[in-house]
Amino acid sequence: MQKAVTKASKSIKGDRSAWVQDMLATADTTGNLKTNRLTCTLTFEVKG
Repeated sequence: MQKAVTKASKSIKGDRSAWVQDMLATADTTGNLKTNRLTCTLTFEVKG
């Protein structure tokens, strides 16, 4: 989540909130986290 917010804040100002829409993770045969994927939504203020 932090990477998404940091990357978006480079081009979008006025970040308001972020929420996790979906999360997917896989584990190896020993139960250790192998991969993970996070889908999140960011909201921001538009000034006119």
